[in-house]
Amino acid sequence: MLVLDSGDAFFKSDVLPNNTREADILKARTILDGYTRIGYDCINVGGFDFANGKDFLLGLQDSSSIPFISANIVSKETAELLFEPYTILERAGVKIGVIGLVDHLPPHIENFGVDDVFSAGKRYLAEVETKSDITVILANVDRKITKNLRQNFPTADYIFLSKTRSRTQPSTAQPAGPMIYSSGIQGKYLAQVSISFNKKDESIVYVSPKKAELEQINRRLKNLQKRDPNKSLEDLYAGQPNVLNIISEYSSKKEIIEAEIAGASNTSEFELLDLSREVESDPELLAIVDDILETCSKLTKKTQSSS
Repeated sequence: MLVLDSGDAFFKSDVLPNNTREADILKARTILDGYTRIGYDCINVGGFDFANGKDFLLGLQDSSSIPFISANIVSKETAELLFEPYTILERAGVKIGVIGLVDHLPPHIENFGVDDVFSAGKRYLAEVETKSDITVILANVDRKITKNLRQNFPTADYIFLSKTRSRTQPSTAQPAGPMIYSSGIQGKYLAQVSISFNKKDESIVYVSPKKAELEQINRRLKNLQKRDPNKSLEDLYAGQPNVLNIISEYSSKKEIIEAEIAGASNTSEFELLDLSREVESDPELLAIVDDILETCSKLTKKTQSSS
């Protein structure tokens, strides 16, 4: 299992409001502590992550074992990268290369800027592809850039977005090229991808839309069967050629989809998990969160009283 963050993990805007600054800083440190406890494998640096300044963010990085990555945050003087551009992770003998990209930094970060997302991404994608079996891009970018990601990175396998309000639905088919996913911006959903990877020289087949279509066909056939579960559909609707044609189309389509799924060596499934109150919380982490939220509330009230 890999756990990745596409960016804007620590703050929710470019600049910290004075009345919540202390509380926001405490939350950021707690988020990183929680990520460490959970076992995050990588954090792409987003623009909002600089809200409390470069030095604070670098301090967070130094205090953590989690890699912070960005392939296009550079010094304006030397053009050197501020973070490692990518990381190579390995699971069950499969190497996964993860690249980080961002499209902006807050105005108060004066000595650093961002290289062009597409130029930097292409440069490091070519490098990562020689070192990994699966390539992933974590992109903290606006919609105007999002719409051009697939055509600029056609050989990537996955692109995960942050800073995008829309949420990808599992039943939505993906065009040729990388599979692109977004889970929204409020942290209410978790994007989960399950991969069965058996042959490195074959492409990954996205089966979630196929399985959704298969489920719909089975549901319709089941509804047609309700009239009499003990008879075949052909006997049930004998003399109704239109219905029989529909049944034949469903059955043929079902066979084709099942054969496509069974014949794929490498498959990928996507699920959007709703992080509602129904999801059971880890008691230890929940206690930490409750304590921090109470402390943050007190800090904010204290700041407001002083001002």
